Amino acid sequence: MNLQTMPQSNTLSFLSLKRCPLRCFAVLFFGVILMPLASETIRFSAMTVESVTAEGRERTVLQGDAQVDTERVQIKAQRIEILGSDQRTIRATGGVLIIEKKQNLTLEGDSLEYDRTYDILLVSGNAMLEDADEGLIVRGGIIENRGEQELAIIQVGVRILKEDLVARAEVVQYHRNTQQLELSGNPLVFSDGDEYRANRISINLDTDDILLDGRVTGIIEQENRNE
Repeated sequence: MNLQTMPQSNTLSFLSLKRCPLRCFAVLFFGVILMPLASETIRFSAMTVESVTAEGRERTVLQGDAQVDTERVQIKAQRIEILGSDQRTIRATGGVLIIEKKQNLTLEGDSLEYDRTYDILLVSGNAMLEDADEGLIVRGGIIENRGEQELAIIQVGVRILKEDLVARAEVVQYHRNTQQLELSGNPLVFSDGDEYRANRISINLDTDDILLDGRVTGIIEQENRNE
């Protein structure tokens, strides 16, 4: 590092929510289809589906191996709620797994709230983000992924794992468009046997540069060149 100081697709049952009465209940295995916000199609499946279409109370509740697919994300959980007349908000609990298709990210956690209008995923409880393209895994208490900005904000006991790199902090911002990690809140980085501490630490994943800013301390292990 360079250091600088500064489910199966068989369709057994279909249900059109627009043709439902005020409250409907269905058991299905795959493939309810909605045509919501901005002409984006939502496909979902679950062991049971409950829908309420009364004005102001619109929601669809999926339970048991629930799955939702949109053009941007795939969500799997034990329970998923799709809320609002335009299906703007999606909430999920119980073993939540999210595939962010545009950025090729995988997120996991105990619960999820997804704002489809602003393309923001908020994952809470044992949260994890994996960027397979960069070989990067980040864990924390809360992860907010802003799709349009290509920015992930990870908070609370954050741990970063990458080949030849381990780091921790209380807050990490991951700018995927620039491949930059920004660490704050007692950040600590271990890289190639060296240790770095500072008020703020930035890591460029493309160049392996580490930038330290404010109250810098470090330990650098030198190879024994006499051997």
